[in-house]
Amino acid sequence: MLMNKKVIVIGLMMLLLASANAQRIGGKVGISLSNATSSISNIESLPENVIGMHAGLIGEVKLFSGFFLNSGILFSQKGFCADSITPSLSSGHVQVNYLEAPLNLAVKFNMGVMKLFVQAGPYLDYGLNASHIFEDTSLGKIKIEFDDDVYHINRIDYGAGFGAGIEVSILQIAVNYSLGLTDISSTDEIEIKNGVFGISAAMLF
Repeated sequence: MLMNKKVIVIGLMMLLLASANAQRIGGKVGISLSNATSSISNIESLPENVIGMHAGLIGEVKLFSGFFLNSGILFSQKGFCADSITPSLSSGHVQVNYLEAPLNLAVKFNMGVMKLFVQAGPYLDYGLNASHIFEDTSLGKIKIEFDDDVYHINRIDYGAGFGAGIEVSILQIAVNYSLGLTDISSTDEIEIKNGVFGISAAMLF
């Protein structure tokens, strides 16, 4: 486990260094809507949407005409219905805050004063902290420890991202969907995979 954490931290640092050496670098901020799918003992449960946000530094490198590679380090909030893993507790949702490192190949198309682009690539998430936020706000929230005996949430998530958007000068507006490919539950009885739809704005200089 310690070796896995070291590899992940090194990977995140490499992506940050790559962004720092990019041809363009800037900031990104947006709103996300998580709809993680879950199943308990092979019984599928409907996803519940959880609102979050994402923000951080991004960079872009031009590979050749029309093709670009972008990456960055983002603070990203994801979540799912708490009933999936703690049916005995008051309803609400689990929010997990991640340090996220995406790596996308983007293709841009000139459309006069603006460009259209599509992009896709893998992402890697490292969990910073997690909380159970109750539907009854008077109950406050419970701090969750990763891999505990109640919530059984793994710290690591990875998957693939797909997006499209428009670019005008230094401004980018994009929509993106991140598909979790790993089960973030550490118990065999429950399977949870993240799914996040996001809308973001970025400025690259």
